[in-house]
This record gives sequence, C-alpha cells and structure tokens, in this order.
Amino acid sequence: MPSEKILAQKQQAVAELTDKIKAAQAGVIVKYEGITVADDTTLRASLRKAGVE
Repeated sequence: MPSEKILAQKQQAVAELTDKIKAAQAGVIVKYEGITVADDTTLRASLRKAGVE
C-alpha cells in the first residue's frame, strides 16, 4: 500500500492532467514506431516551438 505522501502526489498529478485534458482544444495520439531519434528530436522541437504541450 502506498504511503499517504506518495498517494497525495499521485492524486495531484492526476488532477493536473485531468485539468489539462479538459482545457485542451484537441488531442493527438502518436505511434513513434520506426521514427529515428533525429526525426523525433526535430518533431518535439517543432511542437514545443508551436506551443504544443
């Protein structure tokens, strides 16, 4: 059984994620299979620059 401190941290993380999902305009699920590390790095940099979280 997790300690109360760990449980509270997990509950806080879930609450924050729930708020982000509720406020999101869109959601995207990506399958990274077959992508190179360089392409992944470029993709993530592009998304950060565009303000994607």
